[in-house]
Amino acid sequence: MAVCRGCGADKPHEEMVELTLAQDGSRGLCKLCQGAYNRAWRKKHAQHLLELGRGYRQSVLSTTKDLNLGTNGHGRRRHAAVR
Repeated sequence: MAVCRGCGADKPHEEMVELTLAQDGSRGLCKLCQGAYNRAWRKKHAQHLLELGRGYRQSVLSTTKDLNLGTNGHGRRRHAAVR
């Protein structure tokens, strides 16, 4: 049994978030409290996460354009429907 530092409840180790570096193997938060923390963090940092996603998508698009992936070299898609 371990005490969650989020809700203060005494819970079995199966209901705690694992952290192998910790002495008892748990992070100190139960899975419910960790989920609530994660949701709050994502809500607070929503704009930052959107910007990260945009940057990633732009880098992937620029890479595929540079490598000419998805086309057969003539501006047509590689798997175009046969007419």
